[in-house]
Amino acid sequence: MIRCIAFLLLLGVSWFSEAQYDTTKLLTAEQYYHQVSLFHPLVQQANLLTEAARMELRIAKGAMDPVFRMKYYDKLLGGTNYFRVWDNEIHVPVYFAKVVAGYENNSGVNLNGENFTPKEGLSSLGVYIPLGQGLFTDQRRTAIKQAELMQTYAEAEKVKQINKIMLEAMTSYYQWCFSYQKWKAFERAYLLALERAEGINERVRLGDLAAIDSIEAQVQVQNMFIQFRQSWLEYANAMLETSTYLWDDLQQPLVINDSIQPDIMSFTRMDGSFRDSIQQLLSFAQQNHPDIVKNRIKLQTLQADYRLSMDKLRPKLDVSYNIIQKGFFIGDDIFNPGYIPNNHKMGLNLVVPLRMRTETGKYQLMGVKVGQAEFQLTQQQREVENQLKGYYNEALVYSEQLRMQQMLVQQVRILSDGEQDRFDSGESSLFIVNQRDQAVLSAEIKLSEMYFKLAKSKLYLKWAAGQM
Repeated sequence: MIRCIAFLLLLGVSWFSEAQYDTTKLLTAEQYYHQVSLFHPLVQQANLLTEAARMELRIAKGAMDPVFRMKYYDKLLGGTNYFRVWDNEIHVPVYFAKVVAGYENNSGVNLNGENFTPKEGLSSLGVYIPLGQGLFTDQRRTAIKQAELMQTYAEAEKVKQINKIMLEAMTSYYQWCFSYQKWKAFERAYLLALERAEGINERVRLGDLAAIDSIEAQVQVQNMFIQFRQSWLEYANAMLETSTYLWDDLQQPLVINDSIQPDIMSFTRMDGSFRDSIQQLLSFAQQNHPDIVKNRIKLQTLQADYRLSMDKLRPKLDVSYNIIQKGFFIGDDIFNPGYIPNNHKMGLNLVVPLRMRTETGKYQLMGVKVGQAEFQLTQQQREVENQLKGYYNEALVYSEQLRMQQMLVQQVRILSDGEQDRFDSGESSLFIVNQRDQAVLSAEIKLSEMYFKLAKSKLYLKWAAGQM
């Protein structure tokens, strides 16, 4: 009778039954990781960071796009053409210089003399070169350099965000595994208590045991049932938490139902081995950890601003030289000896600030910011190194404790079996047998907890190295 009630209780409090375990589907850690990494909304959002950085680089490179300029002025009064100015230019930036091709055709009785052109117009081809400020760097080249750096920065930020999501997701998965193990351990303990209570009641009925043993057995059943129910609640909530990170390709949330269970076999086969040594992990982290990469890019961006501010200390000295020719196109005449010296226009523009307090202040300020960024990078590298070593030490300790706990479980099981034999032969009491069973249950749960702690420490070890 007790046995029948037990199965009815199990059926009522659990979403699962023993018959279902043979038909359930396993959701392995690899499958779960793959699903989260592909379809989680925050992962998709993080992937857009690199696309945004690519667009920022395109915007910056727009400063180097060719530009066509045209101006046209026409003044006619009383039928008299006072002036007509038609000027066209194409500016093509090339690194530090600028190539300019133009055509102008001006006329009129009151035309400014310097704007005079032949009847067929005047073509020109020349170059503008900064020989002072802007020779080695300028605002455009600095912006492009910084936009290129920001692509690496955005990639590091993407990796950081995805690593955080995957760390949380995989921790939830292993918590699900642990809660499942814990739930099943209490289920076994509860069924064992029921089976034992049934046997005790039969022996009491036959007069082999005192009636107090029947009460002792019932107390154990009730105690195990309470803990079994609590463990099921923890398992159900862990399953819901694990489902939080699952989405499909249509951005619809997925739910883990009662036909799916975690891959306990791979969870319990986890050992203390490490794929990489601590030196390999440290070397990888110093080069690829997202926070270090971001601080390194921040430093390089400030260094670009520093070089630009240093360039501003130079005087402005811009030189232009243009070959000119009648008509719309530059013809072959320009290759004739003596043509260029007699057909050109050139210019020189010089600006020298007398005190340069603004430029000097900006230069010194950028020097301070560069120094601050260098200190910040050094500190970040040290923090990452120490954090990584800490998680590595933690994983080593948990792997040692896991091996010890495995031995402990075997030993307490031997003691429990021996105590049961003694009880069956009348040399022990039910109270001591229950205590031995409780020790086995505690040791098994502790073993599952050690598996979880080791799995979690390995996750954090990879996360600390920046390689989730």
